[in-house]
Amino acid sequence: GGPGYRFEDEPVQGEYTAGAVAMANAGPNTNGSQFFICLEDLVGRLDKNYNLFGNVTSGMDVVGATEIGDVMSSVVISERPRG
Repeated sequence: GGPGYRFEDEPVQGEYTAGAVAMANAGPNTNGSQFFICLEDLVGRLDKNYNLFGNVTSGMDVVGATEIGDVMSSVVISERPRG
């Protein structure tokens, strides 16, 4: 199940490169709570229909070792200082 709400798509600014984090959806304006992490560079292979909202900056080895059914017990979202 989802979060019980949906939000609109935003213009995709960026590329689906390895480590990119984007919203999964079931069609236009159906974003909810599911997301995916690109395990490899998908530039030109994935339509720009998925809102990008982050990037894995370290730990891609952990991302690559994740299997179906694994549960995330915590997630840390941080913003790198600009400049």
